[in-house]
Amino acid sequence: ASVSASPPAKDPVINVAGGSTDPVSYAEPIELAVVDGTLVSVQVSTDSSDTPLEGDVAVDGASWLSATPPKPGLDYDVIAQVKDATGKSVTKTAQFTVAAVPKDQKLAFSFFHDTATT
Repeated sequence: ASVSASPPAKDPVINVAGGSTDPVSYAEPIELAVVDGTLVSVQVSTDSSDTPLEGDVAVDGASWLSATPPKPGLDYDVIAQVKDATGKSVTKTAQFTVAAVPKDQKLAFSFFHDTATT
């Protein structure tokens, strides 16, 4: 009798939900999804000293949703602890870019100092 080896577990992959490679929207929270694995923890941050993008892993471990929308025009790095189909814990990384605010949608403010006295 021959013993057949089970096929190797597929390598988990982290994607921005929707599979878009275009810059993601700054107007709504970011959803990350894992393929061929289960998310255990997720850290999302920028290269700058800004605070990380906070969020939660779904109960089923299939996705992560940010608590707030990301900041416009920034590149974010994702570091995720993922369990593959065999239960082995692996670290996976991903990146995404957030669209910048179009110039015609930016607000400009002017402040005038009134030096007149009454």
